[in-house]
Amino acid sequence: MNILNHRPSSNQYVHLISDIAIFAVGNMLIKVVQFFLLPLYTSAMTTETYGIAEIINNLSEFLFPIITLCIFEALFRFVIDNSDEQYRQNLLSQCFTLFLISFFITVGIGIVLQNFLKHNYIKELLFVLFSYSLRMLFGFFARGCGNTRLYALSGVANAVLLVIFNIILLIHFRLGTRGYLLSLGLSHLFSAFVLYIGCKPCHHMGVRKPNPATIKPMLKYSLPLVGYNAAWWIYMMIGRYILLWFSGTNAVGIYMAVNKLGGIINMFQTAFYYAFQLNASKAAALKNSSHFFTKTYYVYSSSLLIVCSFIITISPILSKMTLKGEFYQAKIYLPLVIFIAFLDCLFIFFRTLYTVYMKTNHAMISAIIGAIANVIVGLLLIPHFNIWGVLISNLICSLIIAAYRIQDTRKFVSIDGNWSTVIPCILIICLQIISLIVGGRFSFLISGGLFFVLLVFISAKFLSNTYCLKNR
Repeated sequence: MNILNHRPSSNQYVHLISDIAIFAVGNMLIKVVQFFLLPLYTSAMTTETYGIAEIINNLSEFLFPIITLCIFEALFRFVIDNSDEQYRQNLLSQCFTLFLISFFITVGIGIVLQNFLKHNYIKELLFVLFSYSLRMLFGFFARGCGNTRLYALSGVANAVLLVIFNIILLIHFRLGTRGYLLSLGLSHLFSAFVLYIGCKPCHHMGVRKPNPATIKPMLKYSLPLVGYNAAWWIYMMIGRYILLWFSGTNAVGIYMAVNKLGGIINMFQTAFYYAFQLNASKAAALKNSSHFFTKTYYVYSSSLLIVCSFIITISPILSKMTLKGEFYQAKIYLPLVIFIAFLDCLFIFFRTLYTVYMKTNHAMISAIIGAIANVIVGLLLIPHFNIWGVLISNLICSLIIAAYRIQDTRKFVSIDGNWSTVIPCILIICLQIISLIVGGRFSFLISGGLFFVLLVFISAKFLSNTYCLKNR
């Protein structure tokens, strides 16, 4: 029986919803924990020490795809396509060996560099990098094997341990930046241990001589993702470094604190991304898979619009709960920060299609375009508008990347972008942002009223379009 003759079944939507729920448990808990830890950070750390800690943490995120060569993403994608356990164990061992070689080279470079840096946190940086890489190795493998519950459990463990280590190292020992970084590294390390124990094929992992026949096709898939992640990191982080150059660590600390709140909306997005990546990779070969993608995106985009509008509505409350002392001045930026995070979430759907159809070179091009645009626009705006310059630059570049991906993915898959719902709702959300930034006695009520309008509009569109979607 030829799989290409089959349309996506209703079971696929059930599996997708189930996986979203499972991933949400692990991912949402760590985001909620980070949200409630923010008052601890803003109380136990100054804007300068918090800014330095976050910059180092961001640097580890930049180095991660370079050091690992994004081979872990290839591991995930190749494991999905082959259920033979021995084959999977061999892939895991090959990836682990490649990572160890690369990491030892990085350690050598770090030893040389530590004598030239002003803030010497090389050891902490390497520790966070190693523990995070180990967690991602086992995490990608578990996801590829379909062990979504184990992956979610590791997220729960990571969240709980992050709280424990932060209390010990930041509150009890008052280690500041060093304590913040050690807390991250230790929580990643123990989370990796949970994945290792729970995923039985990992027990047979070992260091093996790299096999070109195995590694070469994986590197062909993963190397464009190195360029993608490096460019994406530049796109996401360059504004912070330009801000650091022109305005200092205090401004960076304030921006990073409010940007952390913007990550709330990623609780929804990350769970969806992991689940959709897994299920879409299986659905890509099916006849008329665009039907599955269109219907999924319709529900995803509509749900995300509601979540974004609601979070923007309650953003003044979130600011009071989490931003303490000198950080509270950042409340005015929060609505726009949330909106930018929402745009990235909305259009990451199209980025997922690149990995599903193994067109990772296209993903790299989109990220490079965004990075170049953000550097240029950031240098023009940030020296004059400081934090507002960072946000406006990110907003412009998010729209540029979205436009490119939407047009580019049409070359290999046809998806209805639900624009008759998305565009009017974005305009409503923009009105919410303006009302909250301008302020005034009734700004909260105006924003709440606009949220109600959006909710009614989406509900009406959903009822009118449900029949059409069922019959496509």
